[in-house]
Amino acid sequence: MERLKILITTMMMTITLSVIASEDSYMNIYLNSTGKATSISIDNIDKITFPSEDEVLLTVNGIATPMLIDDIDVITFGDTDITSIEENEVESAGIEIKYLLGVEELHIVSPEPLSMVQVYNMQGVQMMTQIPNENSVSYNISAYPRGIYVVVVQANGQIATEKILK
Repeated sequence: MERLKILITTMMMTITLSVIASEDSYMNIYLNSTGKATSISIDNIDKITFPSEDEVLLTVNGIATPMLIDDIDVITFGDTDITSIEENEVESAGIEIKYLLGVEELHIVSPEPLSMVQVYNMQGVQMMTQIPNENSVSYNISAYPRGIYVVVVQANGQIATEKILK
């Protein structure tokens, strides 16, 4: 692990962030304007500045890229880069969990009746709990803010989880 310092300059002050990073650490930026994610190796980031209250200027390898703050959904740091965002599907204990991005619906199918469906945001706040007692359910989650959510489904004593990006 190495300690990386990122210089952030606002109109009023300069802030230095210290990030403990492994050799292959990335900053992942999810943009709502394009619906895509961008991954940048932390080693390539020169600085991040805020020239105004609604804009961020990201300088990577000497090239500055302006972004509107309102266009940024989530910024994460991690040891993997994000290459694409696709509809998520997982099968665990025969339970199928799908998030349909275009219609903002969560679809869950199970061979056994679903005893519980829960959705949590990345801060651990429970956004929804349902006890459907059906094999197939759909939930419209368009009212939820954009972000990353964890879906926990229970059926016949089996638990399936899936992370979705809304």
